[in-house]
Amino acid sequence: MTALADRCFALFRHGLALAGPLLHSKIGVNALGIVWCSLFALATLAFGVLLRRGLRLPLWATRDVMRSVFALWLVIAFRWIDLWPASWVATGFFVYLNMRAAKHRWTKSLMNADDPDDLPLGNAWALLTLAFLYWWPGYQFMVMAGVVAMWIGASAADVVGRLWGRNRFRFRTGRGQTFESIAAMALVSAATIFVAAFFCAEIPDVWFVGWAVIAAILNAAVATCCLLYTPRPYEVWTIPLLTSTMMYFYAKVGFHF
Repeated sequence: MTALADRCFALFRHGLALAGPLLHSKIGVNALGIVWCSLFALATLAFGVLLRRGLRLPLWATRDVMRSVFALWLVIAFRWIDLWPASWVATGFFVYLNMRAAKHRWTKSLMNADDPDDLPLGNAWALLTLAFLYWWPGYQFMVMAGVVAMWIGASAADVVGRLWGRNRFRFRTGRGQTFESIAAMALVSAATIFVAAFFCAEIPDVWFVGWAVIAAILNAAVATCCLLYTPRPYEVWTIPLLTSTMMYFYAKVGFHF
């Protein structure tokens, strides 16, 4: 028995020795990034089921929490993925998993019975477009700006509007909002975009505090206007796409603060 254990341990060490160079290569690191992103997507859905079934959280609150948590997958992707094909694989897996969740018995509690086409984490096809347009080394923070505004900012607006929204108004699109929800959208989006830009952007010769503050204000304004003026359910496209586009032009213009 001891000899068998020693042999297994020797094979394990030999495997580590062979895998070491691969894990430190660019392809190996990106492959691990895909694995981490995929595991995080599965963990987020499991977390949602726990909130819904275990803690009996309302469906709308469960979905808002899940979307906010899942936005953190971009932190994993930013640190591990810098190849276009890898970014597409990671994002495509999430889209597939999100669609499968609509048909799987295990995640049935996360579905909106009044809108069977609404997936647990919303429409994620816009992420594929973002991955195609902006995913290259050093510029992933553009993707982050749009996604955190959509999933964290919009989720905060929904929570505040439902719990504390009192002053309701209506825009020409017919989309009803409250001043409280719009304020939450603007503030939370600005805060999360500032964090993404400050810690993840790589712009030379820039004073990052001022640069990130202006970036947060401009992009939060774009995201908030998208939420106000875009009819449902198209805000899931306009917020991430237009916010990321704004961040792209802001970075390319080269404002120095």
